[in-house]
Amino acid sequence: GINAEYGGVIFGKVKGGFAVDLDGAVAFLPGSQVDIRPIRDITPLMNITQPFKLLKMDKARSNIVVSRRSVLEETRAEARTELVSNLSEGQILTGIVKNITDYGAFIDLGGVDGLLHVTDISWRRINHPSDILKVGENIK
Repeated sequence: GINAEYGGVIFGKVKGGFAVDLDGAVAFLPGSQVDIRPIRDITPLMNITQPFKLLKMDKARSNIVVSRRSVLEETRAEARTELVSNLSEGQILTGIVKNITDYGAFIDLGGVDGLLHVTDISWRRINHPSDILKVGENIK
């Protein structure tokens, strides 16, 4: 049914998206439904079984539309909820520096972004977070 998850395999490119084999039925995966962020090269995603969510189905025209993005968003939301519920003050986490501003750095803690304020980056006074941190750097 609609919103149910099915295993499928992306096997070809079609106008506006991709063709997915859902157990013998051919479904359409719109380009916007491939991932949360736009992907330039989907070759690594092709020819492997992965979960898709059924968005639309018209049996008369045998038109099936699926999404991989909604499965990823759901998984990410679950991971975020779990991470937030397990956070406690003073806990040491590892993360990746995503963005640096004048007032601090945004750290990806695995689905949740945390702000590391400029006054918390170092024991000594620093002029700008970029003096110490780089985007893409793994930190604790």
